[in-house]
Amino acid sequence: DNPDQAQQITTGNYAGFFGVAWTPDGRLVYGSRDFRLWIINRDGSGQKVLSGDEVNNWLPDVSPDGRYIVFQSWRGKSTENRIWRMDIDGNNITPLTERPWSDVPRVSPDGKWVVYQSEAGGRRTLWKVPINGGEPTQLVKYLSLWPAISPDGKRIAFFGSDESDQPDQFHIIVIPFEGGEPTFRFPVAADIANWNDLRWTPDGKSLAYITGESGARNIWIKALNDSPAVPLTHLKNQQIFHFDWSGDGQYLAYAAGVMNDDVILIRNVK
Repeated sequence: DNPDQAQQITTGNYAGFFGVAWTPDGRLVYGSRDFRLWIINRDGSGQKVLSGDEVNNWLPDVSPDGRYIVFQSWRGKSTENRIWRMDIDGNNITPLTERPWSDVPRVSPDGKWVVYQSEAGGRRTLWKVPINGGEPTQLVKYLSLWPAISPDGKRIAFFGSDESDQPDQFHIIVIPFEGGEPTFRFPVAADIANWNDLRWTPDGKSLAYITGESGARNIWIKALNDSPAVPLTHLKNQQIFHFDWSGDGQYLAYAAGVMNDDVILIRNVK
């Protein structure tokens, strides 16, 4: 949790400003602030752009078999995000959703589904679509943002505001993967819910999200019980924008920096 103990693997180009995701073989896919997707080895070598076209590509996630990258993008004449899939080498870009403003895709641990948020019903709610394409299914009907699928694939966490909440009141909510009533709720500030990165810890017992004050934004951990959230990182004058644990739980990658110079850092968490 000391930034001096983390290995910096990128410099400049706002690396990771629009998402960071591990591949099963230990590489990182990330979105830069110029809306391109990149892949890089854990030691910083082999950096390669995957999407150098003129459209916006961001918030990538990688299938557990390492075959696909899913991401959100504006393409063609559209100025509204939809979910797309491409091969791990950047080829064979394929649309997965047709409805407008579909974003924040997350691949299920079994590799069969992509969970995402969409404004298809007039407000952002959670949906899922088969990773090979097909008809989407709505999972949540109230405002729900930034989905995160548990490591065992049985639960989905998100920032939500349901019918029982006051305006601008949000909770971290956990539901079964197939949808249904919440099994956990924890209140958070609205500014945390609006732009964040929600992840499960590798053991599936806690949730991690970004919050901060005095110009710094750090990763905090909230166990699925009544205990308070606690900080995982302690950056003093940088902001963490996105983060992800490696599939084996050995490493935590996060994109951090000030607004004019973002970098990706890797911390060994064992």
